[in-house]
Amino acid sequence: MIPDANDAALAVKPQARKTFLIMARSVVTCDLCPLTPPAMPDDFDELGTMRRMIASLGYFAGVVEYRIGPNGWFRAWLFTWLRILLFIAVPMLVLAGVVWLLVPVFLGVVSLSQSLSHIAQHLEHACQSLFMAVVWIIATILLVTAIAFLRMLGGKGKGSRGPSPGIKYVNARAR
Repeated sequence: MIPDANDAALAVKPQARKTFLIMARSVVTCDLCPLTPPAMPDDFDELGTMRRMIASLGYFAGVVEYRIGPNGWFRAWLFTWLRILLFIAVPMLVLAGVVWLLVPVFLGVVSLSQSLSHIAQHLEHACQSLFMAVVWIIATILLVTAIAFLRMLGGKGKGSRGPSPGIKYVNARAR
């Protein structure tokens, strides 16, 4: 099979493939950075109630993260899955938005296609009627021609009115 210009235009270029691989690799790679042990802020006693609650929740999350992976693998794992989620979610959100905007257009096309379907059915019926009319006309012409041909073969066509007055027939030859 010989590739033509259209196939070459549709082929994935090596540069595009390389760019996609670099982008995909950047999504799934992770950097391990060792964590520092969490500590409460020095001015914790001087903070207001809301800020103390936020600081204590941050300290609790830091302790849990440090206990699970002090070398940073848990944070890297979370960020990797977050990047993968964004890598998949952003195109899906764009696609969902486009579909959401195009639904009224699709509904209009469907109603238009139903109208076109009715028009096509009527055109099909008209073409079928026209075809059958042509078939009947051809059949009638063939039937009339066949009857005329059979009449001619049977001697009931031209020249079957009997001998003309000036010609005498003897043994089927004119004299």
